[in-house]
Amino acid sequence: MAAKSRATDNQGRESGGQAISKAEAIRQALANGIESPSEGVEFVKREFGIDLSPTHFSAGKSLAKKMAEAKSQGNIRGRSNPYFSNNADLIEAMEVMKPLVASLGVEKVKRLAELLG
Repeated sequence: MAAKSRATDNQGRESGGQAISKAEAIRQALANGIESPSEGVEFVKREFGIDLSPTHFSAGKSLAKKMAEAKSQGNIRGRSNPYFSNNADLIEAMEVMKPLVASLGVEKVKRLAELLG
């Protein structure tokens, strides 16, 4: 079922030496057809040596799917982004992030947002 993955060391670095992010590891798991959080956590640990909680995997999966949907509509960073078109969408996004904040803590999530922004 799973395709052969890239060679990584125990820090989640690809053989080229650059570390793979948790988000990218989750995207790779999804690309390999892994949907359940427990299987996703096992895949990420086995393939990349990265520890994730099932909650983190689930939140990352939800976000990855929403971002892929927005990207397929051509609105990932354009003038009009339907992902945050109204307050209901913003609240939904915050609900998706809540498990991430609970598992990582506010300061780490702030740092992630700063890295992405």
